Amino acid sequence: MRVALFILLIIIATIIGGLYGALHDQITYTVCDEFFTKMRFHEYGIKGNVNNRWEAAKIGWKNTWHVGLGLGIVLALAGLIHSDNKKMFTVTLKGFMLAMLTGFFFGMIAFLFTESSIDIATSQNVIDKAAFNRVIRINNYSYVGAIIGMFLALGWITLTSRKNIQK
Repeated sequence: MRVALFILLIIIATIIGGLYGALHDQITYTVCDEFFTKMRFHEYGIKGNVNNRWEAAKIGWKNTWHVGLGLGIVLALAGLIHSDNKKMFTVTLKGFMLAMLTGFFFGMIAFLFTESSIDIATSQNVIDKAAFNRVIRINNYSYVGAIIGMFLALGWITLTSRKNIQK
């Protein structure tokens, strides 16, 4: 049963990670569609008449499902510290959500508060250079936030286990 639960948590984390990326890229497409039309679509070989939002969502999925997989493996391993299967499932899933929300929070910090002297947009013939560079920062900060969130989640999973031991 525990092995099945462990695998289920990893599958759920992978799916949530991919869905997060699809939604994330809908937000960043809204911030700067040129990031996709002048860079990402080219990187992924997308040409011609396409549904840009759908293609952005697919790119988001491709870029983040593996982050969900990695987080899922690490956090599911940490979740094994809980002897009760139900507790393992709920605590690990909450830990994963904590990591994803931390990634989102860091992306929002990048959107709202960061500036950059690096100008990648110039080489791409971008009209809205500020928005283009902002999307790059949102992406980078989101990944950093997910890693920080993973460590926060590991701490939380461990602390919830210690509370059970002390009872």
